[in-house]
This record gives sequence, structure tokens and C-alpha cells, in this order.
Amino acid sequence: MWRRLTVPGLLAALLLTMGAVEAGGRTKDVQFGWTMTRLTDTQKWLRVTNTDDQNSIRLLAVRGDDFRITALKSVRASGAATPNCAVSTESTTFGVLFCNGNLPPDSSLFLVFDVTGSGGNFEIAGSDSSDPSTLEYGPDSEGPAFLPTDGTFTTAGAATSRVTFTSKGNAFSEVEVLPFGFEITKVLSVTPAGGSCDPEGAGIDCSVDLPANGSGEVTFETSGAPPQPTAEVMLTGDDGISDQYLTQTEGAPAKYDLAASTRPANLRYRVGQKIRSIPLSFSVENAKTAERSSTAAAATVKLSGSSPRALFGSTVSCGAAKLTAPPLAPGKTKKLCSLTLRPPSATAKKPGRIDVVFTVACATSLESSCANNRARASIVVS
Repeated sequence: MWRRLTVPGLLAALLLTMGAVEAGGRTKDVQFGWTMTRLTDTQKWLRVTNTDDQNSIRLLAVRGDDFRITALKSVRASGAATPNCAVSTESTTFGVLFCNGNLPPDSSLFLVFDVTGSGGNFEIAGSDSSDPSTLEYGPDSEGPAFLPTDGTFTTAGAATSRVTFTSKGNAFSEVEVLPFGFEITKVLSVTPAGGSCDPEGAGIDCSVDLPANGSGEVTFETSGAPPQPTAEVMLTGDDGISDQYLTQTEGAPAKYDLAASTRPANLRYRVGQKIRSIPLSFSVENAKTAERSSTAAAATVKLSGSSPRALFGSTVSCGAAKLTAPPLAPGKTKKLCSLTLRPPSATAKKPGRIDVVFTVACATSLESSCANNRARASIVVS
């Protein structure tokens, strides 16, 4: 979303494809990008992102050319401590908004401020030094207003959260979730299907294919959550961008969905056939559509029907006395064991049937369904 400029000096660039003006610049040793838009006739919104690989923004300044900044309404930083920001009342810098702090690479700063005047032209400067003399201003102008969208930010279990987003009359191809006071550590699921997410500072930047009047959601794990977490959720597409500042509320817990399987489902032997192994294995999968990773779950393999010793002259088992399915991410499968003969070779002695049931314990409060936690197989001698 943010373009990095590598030429020396502060060069403003108008990028209109996002629906709000974006620009990138370099002053001294730090590179950064920004977007400004108008919220109301008397209020503007500004995002500044540090796109530098190594250096921090320590001083930021914004001043209007055909409007005046009169008061700072809110300041919040994602991936950084909130800087000290204020509107100058000094005669030489009257109406200039200054922020002093430490915005490291990939962090974002969001500012909302009151203005007088109907214009949208401004100048912006940033430096990796706290010395105001290092600031080099470059001109730019605000972009179109935000496109309409809806969003929610809810809990989804312990240290797990979910953001939902709905477009109105526009399509979007990107969603950013930028948290304040905590970090997104792992993405558990994203819809619409086919979406993917990458880290962006403390948050995530996801590619999605969200049609007009479509809905999607991202479920993720977090660390360091404050008592009442908040996040900026931004959707971007060819028609423009939208912004939602959301406070987390109580929601339904994210769930997983384990499925037990046997491979193959049926084995057949003839009386007198020599048998060196029984190729019957047992696996467990967490569904691709699961919202979160599974917890460890006990598993069992039970045999009934004819006696294996009577049919083969050998015992049949699945190795360890206790089986445990490890935690599995959505879409991941783990083979737990295969049946073995003891002794390892045998001969089918008489007709009969062994029924096999493989079961993975279901945590009803954590799984979306227990219907697939049991699989069956059979071993038939005829």
C-alpha cells in the first residue's frame, strides 16, 4: 500500500489509484509514506507509515497551505509507543502539527485533527532526528473521502480475535489490520477463500478478493492485549480506501474441526495367504475451513469381531498404548500410527472379520462439529 522512494531529498508523489492520495518521501535518513483525507468540513485524518528498513521517524511535522490546523483530536500508533504530538502556538510555526517520538520501521501513526479553511493542500516533513532544523517540507494534497464499509472486532477465545469487514458498493483487494497496544502473532484463517496475510509491523496486510457488497473475516492470535484492544481496519481497492477504527467486543470463540481417517477403509485376504504387514494407517486432520489451530487430543484404535490371533496367529496393534494427536493448524494432517503384526509375518488361517474404529476425542466447546471424529475400517479374511 505504501510506496517507498529511494531518490535523495523529499519528493512528493500523488498516487491516485488508492482513492486517497499516497506519497512517499525521504528526509535525511528515514523514508516514509502518508495518506490524508477529509473526515468532515472541519476535520482531517492522516496516516504516516515508516517504510524505512532501518531508521525511525523521530520528528514529524504537518502544516496546511490553504487550511489551518487548530486542534489535535486523537493520536494513536500501531507498532510503536504513542509519540508526543501538539499543534504549535509559536509565532513562527503557528498551526504546525509536530510529533516527537520513535516510530520504527513498519509502524504507522494515525492522526485526527480539527482545521479551519476549506482547502486540502498541505506540506509534510519527517526526520530521523529530533532537531527541527533537519526537516525538509514537501507539498501534497488530500485525497477523496473514505469509501463506505462496515466492520467488527471481537474476541474469538483466549488470546484470539476476529475482524469482520463488509464492503458496500465497491470491491476491495487488500485489508490491513493495525492494532494498538498489542501485536498480531499468527493468522488462523482468512476469508474470502484464497486470501493470504503477511506481517506489517504489529499488524497484518492481507490480500483478499472482496466483491462489492461482500463480506470477509480474519481470525488471528495476539499477544500483549490491553484491557480494551482497538485496531484500525483499512480496505483498499481500485475505487479507493476505507477506514474503520474498531474497539474489541465479546464474540463467539474461534473453533477447529478435527476429522479422523483410516487408509484404506477395507482390507481383504484369502485363507492361506501369507501376510507380512497390515497396511492400515490412522490420521487426523484439522479442516482447511477451521478458524484456529486445534488443541492436543487423545486418540484410540479399537478392534472388535474376530480375534486377530484366531485369524492370523498374531496379535494386531497400533504401537503406543496411548495415542495423542498434536495441535494442528488449519489444513494440516498428522498420521498417528499404522497397524502392525506381532510376530511380523503371518498366514491367514480361517475366514472372519475384524472391525476397526479409530476415534479422536472431541472437545465440544472448541470444535465446530464432532461428526468426523470417528472413522471405521474392516479386515476381512474369506
